[in-house]
Amino acid sequence: MLKLGYNIAPEQFHPSEMLQQAITAEKAGFESLSASDHFHPWSENGQACFTWSWLGAAAVSTQSIELGPGLTCPILRYNPAIIAQAAATVSSLAGGRTFLAVGTGEALNEYPVTCEWPEYEERQMRMVEAIGLIREL
Repeated sequence: MLKLGYNIAPEQFHPSEMLQQAITAEKAGFESLSASDHFHPWSENGQACFTWSWLGAAAVSTQSIELGPGLTCPILRYNPAIIAQAAATVSSLAGGRTFLAVGTGEALNEYPVTCEWPEYEERQMRMVEAIGLIREL
């Protein structure tokens, strides 16, 4: 079954403007909402709010739309336990209307915080381990 979703762009908009977009998207009939989890803005004039805090605000400001990160990387700047806690908190605030999308990351988002950028094979192995930990937690 087709679901229509709306992607919020924290790298382009102020968090309060994004919240209004989320409310409007729900009223317009979108069924899901994703927010990218970027540490660094994509341009000099860009934004970079903390997506997990914003998802909490969106959870309590909406009623029916599913929401989650467009993709979050639980292996470098985030510990998998932190992502498990963040996802569980947002899910609680949203009454279970959440999803979690994870990936191996982008250097633009991970390297400035960790000064580390392992080869893909290592990031992939870390991802498999992280998913197991998140599921257990």
